[in-house]
Amino acid sequence: MFKKMRLKFSKDGASKFISHLDLMHVFQRSFARAGIEVWQTEGFNRHAYVSIALPMPVGMSARGEFLDFRVEEDIEPDFIERLNSALPTGLEVTEVYEEGAPVKEIAYADYVMTGECDADTFEKIREMLKDRDLELIKKSKSGERTVRFYDFVRGEPEVAYENGEVKIEMTLGAGENNLSSTAVAKHIKNTIGFKGNFIHVRERILDKNGAEFR
Repeated sequence: MFKKMRLKFSKDGASKFISHLDLMHVFQRSFARAGIEVWQTEGFNRHAYVSIALPMPVGMSARGEFLDFRVEEDIEPDFIERLNSALPTGLEVTEVYEEGAPVKEIAYADYVMTGECDADTFEKIREMLKDRDLELIKKSKSGERTVRFYDFVRGEPEVAYENGEVKIEMTLGAGENNLSSTAVAKHIKNTIGFKGNFIHVRERILDKNGAEFR
């Protein structure tokens, strides 16, 4: 009989360009390199069972992502150290524990976007994100559609300007009712002609009450 386990990890540097599917493969190979026995799926093409709680756009950094896996034996005290030594630079496991909350409880995620701009552009961004009727394009597997920004926001975005850089902090829908910060960045670029590049970080994954998902 297997045990359901969950680990928490961060993703940064060159590793932020690893796709969702490739990231699962990276963890599968890293478990093997670290000599950690993970429960494998049954059937013709057996492989280590891993499942990442929330997909992430390529190029986005993250501070608190989750991966589920299964084991048949208790994990060793040096589990995190061994796995981190086998992972590529930029991926780091920070916690591991037994069977967390159901993934369906994920409802929001905290995002931080930063980018260089002048003061006039900052004011345009700030005013845009204050508009309760703001609409933008949401892309999904089924295509593109226009949505109301505030239908996906918990609270209000915080927009600050310092040393020639705009910083946007916002809590957006995740899971079933989701909107990525990349959609917001694309709308800003298309609407006000923002010429720079935003750096995206997903800081935390949250449940429907705004508490940190575990």
